[in-house]
Amino acid sequence: MKIISFLGLLAILFFYSCSNDKPKITEKDGVVYVQNSEKGLWHHSKKMVATKIWTIGEDNEDERVTFARITAIAVNKFGDVFLCDDVDNCIRVFDKKGKYIRMFGKNGQGPGELATPVLIGFGDGKVFVDELGNRRISVFNASGEYLLNFSFHPLTIVDMQVDRKSGDIFFTKNYMPDEEKCNHIYQYSGSGKLIHSFGKPCVSGVTGLGVWYSFSKLVQSANGNLICSNNYPYEVKIYDRTGRLKIVFRKHSSLFKKPKIYKRGDFEMPMAQASVSDCFPFPNGNILLRITDYGDDVVEQYKKRRELIKQGERISMKYKTYYDLFDAEGNYLQTFDDIFSGEYLLYIDRNGYAYTISKNSDFPKLSKYSIKFKEKSDN
Repeated sequence: MKIISFLGLLAILFFYSCSNDKPKITEKDGVVYVQNSEKGLWHHSKKMVATKIWTIGEDNEDERVTFARITAIAVNKFGDVFLCDDVDNCIRVFDKKGKYIRMFGKNGQGPGELATPVLIGFGDGKVFVDELGNRRISVFNASGEYLLNFSFHPLTIVDMQVDRKSGDIFFTKNYMPDEEKCNHIYQYSGSGKLIHSFGKPCVSGVTGLGVWYSFSKLVQSANGNLICSNNYPYEVKIYDRTGRLKIVFRKHSSLFKKPKIYKRGDFEMPMAQASVSDCFPFPNGNILLRITDYGDDVVEQYKKRRELIKQGERISMKYKTYYDLFDAEGNYLQTFDDIFSGEYLLYIDRNGYAYTISKNSDFPKLSKYSIKFKEKSDN
């Protein structure tokens, strides 16, 4: 009897521990809400493996493969890579093997000219470039020939996605504390006409200046859904192309503590000690989130960085990087350490290839990797 009771107790404890791994799922008004714990469904049984395919970009006499600064890339259905350089004010194009194809755009304000291109996307057979310097979108055909440009009403744009089928453009907007609050995702037609807006911004903190709202990254999944991730709090929202909210998933994380307050005179700003800094969908529907951990001394780091910048020194804040993987339904699978040592993950294309840029380099390099998730027991 004692043996049976002991085995029974073990079974109960095992069941309880496994049940804690499962997310809590509720539904309200047609929206599925998924609350994940810190325990993933894969039980830390997997490893993320990156295999480098090629690297381009270096300091040499060939200006075609020498980059001043890489702000964004996009990869079309053929695997061609379109690279934004916001210092040289141009778009460079490489094939799927990393071979140079062409370049278009040059510094200026005229048709086909660019000023600080920071975001790029494809839709309806066209290339859309967001120019920070000219406050407009320039549109080119697939060969880089200029088609049109248009300005938009004053939005503080955080991210941009172009619907691959329709060519409609989606922006996420950032709000300052004293702004009038409304939706934070805006949909425009490919010719610059505002269609509608949707999605409510998340509160990231409150100071004497008022309510601060989260920055939101925006990506499009393989099935066309829009994935909007907040930097703080830990929350991701999935919308369909019409702006209908379908899934909201969250994860409890001990890294995501209450933000600290940075003060300078009458100015006050909340500073998260950890954030969801980017979002990358895979072709199979899985979603990879980059988690940035600045640590408990985030305010002290920020103050020191400001002082050194005033003195003309370049310094980055110290942080650790992790990657949280979820399935298409928002169920947390596992956390992985950063496998891109000295490099920064920038993009994952529709075939699942990852693209990184080098850190702390005067002449940045772009690398392409294949990504696999293997059992830890596998060699």
